Amino acid sequence: MKNKYVLLLFLFLPSISLAFRKPTLLIVGDSHSTMDFGSSMAAQLGASFDVKRYAVCSGSAPTFLKDKVCPAGTNCPYRCGYTTPDGTFNKVVPSTFPGVNGMLSKQTPVDMVVIALGTNDGNNSCRTPSGAIQKMRDLIGRLHGRACFWVGPPAYGPGTEIYRVCGNTYDQFVSLMRTAVSALGCRFIDSREIFDPQTGKPIAADRGIHFSKRLGTVWGTEAAKSVR
Repeated sequence: MKNKYVLLLFLFLPSISLAFRKPTLLIVGDSHSTMDFGSSMAAQLGASFDVKRYAVCSGSAPTFLKDKVCPAGTNCPYRCGYTTPDGTFNKVVPSTFPGVNGMLSKQTPVDMVVIALGTNDGNNSCRTPSGAIQKMRDLIGRLHGRACFWVGPPAYGPGTEIYRVCGNTYDQFVSLMRTAVSALGCRFIDSREIFDPQTGKPIAADRGIHFSKRLGTVWGTEAAKSVR
């Protein structure tokens, strides 16, 4: 009889292990996600999810459509750093760093994906948006129906480099992004609607294209609340 109970416990162990497995969540992002925004979002979500963070400075939707972000033998354009899946920052992107297809096959199973892209897409394509918006659609298509959140880029007002390049077309680009992403069933978190508790105004970059530690943490924390 004792052996029988031991056998039954052994048979049920896989299902018990699965029941207590944290869902795996990928964060896919650009330089914001290598910094305080990404760190705070990952920390907030880490209590509920097994978070794997893939972020590349200067990244955009086309970056992660590649099989490898910086294939061996090519001149890698992403030279300002990246994060490993555990969130460790390193400078030189390795030739093995995967695009979204590789992430999904390496981190199995993947239950949810948070994409935090758009600043570079808008800066590069704000005046001719159709191609960039299609790349975003293509990126969502690679997720094959997994639960998806897209954290859109923040507002950039007068005095910033992006505003100098794009003017009001940047805000129009983000609105087009929101419409396209939402139409594919990926919930869009509009960072233009996240407010700084100290000023009561929408968060805005205060370090050129980037954020101070305080504001980056506010952004990541509030975005994580929406995901939860």
